[in-house]
This record gives sequence, structure tokens and C-alpha cells, in this order.
Amino acid sequence: MRAKVAALRGQQARSAVAGVTGAATLAHQYLDWAVSQTGRPRPRLVVMAGLSGSGKTWLARRIAARCDALIVRSDVERKRLAGLQPLDTSASAPDAGIYSREFNARTYKRMRNCVAMCLRGRESVVVDAANLRRDERERFVAAGREHAAEVAIVHCAAPLEVLKRRVAGRAATGADASEATVALLDRQPSYWEPFSGDELRHVVTVDTTRPDSIERALRASAAAGKAGGPVD
Repeated sequence: MRAKVAALRGQQARSAVAGVTGAATLAHQYLDWAVSQTGRPRPRLVVMAGLSGSGKTWLARRIAARCDALIVRSDVERKRLAGLQPLDTSASAPDAGIYSREFNARTYKRMRNCVAMCLRGRESVVVDAANLRRDERERFVAAGREHAAEVAIVHCAAPLEVLKRRVAGRAATGADASEATVALLDRQPSYWEPFSGDELRHVVTVDTTRPDSIERALRASAAAGKAGGPVD
């Protein structure tokens, strides 16, 4: 439509050579963009899941870089909703402040909106969030299906002692958007809801303590997204 409008304006500006040339150039640019979009592959949606310290953000960044995908991170969007910078401290108590159930629902709604906009623009996207509850994960998967995206759920896992060491080390540096603590980590298993049978068709389980976890996750998530089958 914009190419047509530019072309019509070019015809109307025949008396001005510069106007004709500019309109024709713009029309060609729009047409070139349209052609490039029709040739793009289906967007991919990768939904990260796992307890704090399981390596979700670490792995999400590498998956996004390999897949040329955008990242929507819950820790960043949560603070953005609260008017905070990513490294600001909210001083929220567990299950309160920006980590209350109500604020958590707002955060996930915002992420779903971001994901929908990305997929609508045929941009691949990685959702970096705990996604402990089945409903949280299933809504992202539904958004992927609605926009004809290839969907994979990457479940990050590691031994509990490793998770605690990672969380404690990250909290000590204050250089990450996450405010997770070891105390919160101790509570998270009670929030976790197992994958449903439908979810398992998309799940890729990755032990992030294994040296080959990056390449394995990339290969497995691609296989799950295309074939729709479980990979472990």
C-alpha cells in the first residue's frame, strides 16, 4: 500500500524531477522490503523455564544470538513496569512489592504483549522467565501457535547445590537484573507445575552443568520446534 502511494505521488509530481526520483526510490524501497519479508522463514519462539540459577538467562542469550532472535526478559520487564532501571533494587519482600502475585500477573501479561508484537513482525523471540506455572508457559505457546511460529520450551536444570551457589554469587555482585535469593530459591519448587502432555511435545531439557549444553540446547530446541516432539 505504501509503495502504491509513493508511486502515485511520483506520477503527481512529474513536473519536478527530484520529486519523481524521490517517490520512485521510496516506492522501490517499500517493494524491496515487502519481498524480503515474504522470503523470511517462520519466526521461532523459545520459552525458557526453570528455577533461579538454572542458567536460563545465560542460555537464552546464546540461543538468541544463534537464532537472530530478540529477548524478552521478565526481570527487566518487571522493573520497567515499576519505573526502575534493570540494576535498581526494588527492596521487595518475598511475594510482595514487584514480586506479588498481582504484579507477577502484570509482568507476564506485558511479556505476552511483547512476544505477540515480535511474532506479528515475523521476529523470532526468546522468553527469559522462570515460567514455573503451567498456565504461564501455555499462554506463551498459544501465542506462538497463533502467529504460526516454531515453538520450543527449553527447561534448564542443575543440581540444587549448583543453583544455590549461582544465585548467591549473582546476588553478591549486584550486576544482574535478577533479585532472586537463596531463600526464594528454596520456595520455588513448591511453585513448579510439571509439564502437561501437550507441553512435552515442545520441551527440551538441558543440564546446564554440562560443557556441551549450549550446542546441545541449540540443536534440540530447533528439533523440537520443527518436529514438535520431546527431546531430552
